[in-house]
Amino acid sequence: QGNRGAQYQKMDRSRVLIIGATGNLGYHLAKASIEASHPTFALVRDSAFDDPQKSHKIRSLSDAGAVILKGSLEGQKSLVEALKQVDVVICSIPTRQALAQQNLIRAIKLAGSIKVYLSLSLVLKAVI
Repeated sequence: QGNRGAQYQKMDRSRVLIIGATGNLGYHLAKASIEASHPTFALVRDSAFDDPQKSHKIRSLSDAGAVILKGSLEGQKSLVEALKQVDVVICSIPTRQALAQQNLIRAIKLAGSIKVYLSLSLVLKAVI
């Protein structure tokens, strides 16, 4: 049981990247990650800073301790750089953008550091 405790303690310190953190679900996931004391990163598109609601969420997450990383699923270089900083990826982009995750999956393979990848849009699509 001693090993199990060490595993759980190590899991508690996972570095989490939220993709879609300016959306409703992603924002709440990012807040929960921060509240659970995980080092939390949010990948945010440049265009999100021009949207007043999304900009407010970005400021709120940053003020709460999240690291805001500029990038998108289309920008492989920024995506791989973001992925190399974390070991858990939670993608909460809308189901209609699920195909865009192919770039994310390729980047995860290139980064080589991801232990857990959770795609909520693909899970929700499977459930519906």
